[in-house]
Amino acid sequence: MAHILTSPEDISIAWLESMLRTTASSVAPEIKDFAISFTRASTMASIAGVDIVYDRPAEDMPASLFIKTAKLNAKGVPTGSGRKEVYFYNNLTGVIKPGTVPRCYFASFDEDTKQYTIALENISATHDNAAWPEEHYFDQCCLAIDSFAEIHAAWWDHPELERIIAKRTADDCRNGGIRARAMLSRFLDAHKNSIPKEYRDTMLRYNDVCDIVDERYLSNRNISLVHRDAHFWNFMYPKNRTGSVRIIDWDSYRIDTPTNDIAYYMAIHWYTPQRHRYEWRLLERYHEKLLAHGIKNYSFEMLIDDYKLSVLSSLFLAAAQWEMGLDETTIWRPNMQHVCEALNDLDCMEAVNRLRGTF
Repeated sequence: MAHILTSPEDISIAWLESMLRTTASSVAPEIKDFAISFTRASTMASIAGVDIVYDRPAEDMPASLFIKTAKLNAKGVPTGSGRKEVYFYNNLTGVIKPGTVPRCYFASFDEDTKQYTIALENISATHDNAAWPEEHYFDQCCLAIDSFAEIHAAWWDHPELERIIAKRTADDCRNGGIRARAMLSRFLDAHKNSIPKEYRDTMLRYNDVCDIVDERYLSNRNISLVHRDAHFWNFMYPKNRTGSVRIIDWDSYRIDTPTNDIAYYMAIHWYTPQRHRYEWRLLERYHEKLLAHGIKNYSFEMLIDDYKLSVLSSLFLAAAQWEMGLDETTIWRPNMQHVCEALNDLDCMEAVNRLRGTF
């Protein structure tokens, strides 16, 4: 079995053959050569593209791979990310229709060293993600929504879901709420002179009622596997605008209300005019796709209520991004604006008052 790489520089023919033979047949062709087509560092990983040359035609073997290894911090120690993504590819993709997430050839994490390696199909020849801050095209959004529906439906109230992913308890939710409120207080104090009053008032008003999000989650129905980092750039879109989207970066998932991903995709990242153009049509499409995948007893009205609570669940995101040191101009401040405007525009407080105590 292939070992875990400490960096893309450790890639060799022997390692590639050992890794690929765990997923290919014993008569797989030998590798004659390989080339590193690119290397780059993301926030949490070191990434390399690897082009492979075989000694004979290899229809079932990858011509190119996308390899992720642990990124080291300033002290030369792995950050510890990658554990969940490795678990995802090894344990959670079996019920998901092929083509919705990248095919994985190898995924392993070392608990002692915190090193990991993930080898995925390199689909850059046929797929690409959008360039920041490109306008979101409606046809691309439809493909992303379709992929959401595919994955959410596959794990919707699945009997195995809580066995393979730890579910948060009522105490977990309560303690998380205490921490989130304290974080929001620090955030508002730190920016008391720069956050517009309308946004400050919105955050304080909804801060008092956000426990209903946990109430909905703890109802333990209509829940699924949720990506939780579903921004527009974590999707690989087909270059020809047809076919399926691949959703990437599966290191933040958990069991939750499925519309959290939809709210993250739209309400958090879109200014109000774009949200008004696309939001309702995409919610209708998402619901239609869920029904087509066999989800029952989940009306469009229930979806809209869940969506509004999912927008509310995003209340603390800007504060969290600020504490993480993320950029104010391009990340946390626009996200704060988007969420506050969506909360008021959608009249999420009406849903809060109507749904309180009904779950």
